[in-house]
Amino acid sequence: MSGSVGHRFFDAVLLGDVDALQTLLAADVVLQGNGGGKGPQFGMGIVGVRNVARIHLPHASVLQIGGVVEQREVNGRTGAVSATRTATLSA
Repeated sequence: MSGSVGHRFFDAVLLGDVDALQTLLAADVVLQGNGGGKGPQFGMGIVGVRNVARIHLPHASVLQIGGVVEQREVNGRTGAVSATRTATLSA
């Protein structure tokens, strides 16, 4: 599974590589999220390649403050969980 789109996406996010991230997204991408009662809700969704790519960049900053970002299966697909010592930030 190395080299899969999910893994390349994860690598680009961790490196903060917006250009690489944008190449992996469909032109009509829409990011949906309900937050599960614990995270951000996106209402109508985040629309567009640049906007969706930029929303993922905070994962890289989590590492800079001593947090962790772990690749995990989320809803049956490649995903990530980012967390600090005191809170899970996203899944």
